[in-house]
Amino acid sequence: KPGPVFAATCREAAGMTRPELIQTLKRANVTQQQISALLSGRIPPLQLTPRIAQEAIRQARSVRGDDFAKEVAARFRSAREELRALQ
Repeated sequence: KPGPVFAATCREAAGMTRPELIQTLKRANVTQQQISALLSGRIPPLQLTPRIAQEAIRQARSVRGDDFAKEVAARFRSAREELRALQ
């Protein structure tokens, strides 16, 4: 099970200081709650809301085009189906 030592090891392996890692995560739109969990070595809960999916699809389209956006959309659908099956 991951813990604070694991988090510190990953941060060091990435060659970042703690403040650099926090800034990088914030710029990647990672929430403060998720950052806190990651820095304490916990895995944050998976959130697959429609809003998150739409934002990911929009970003995929703007960076890599329609085909990639379709792939991202398909992966979100698949992940939602898997989560439903586990509940």
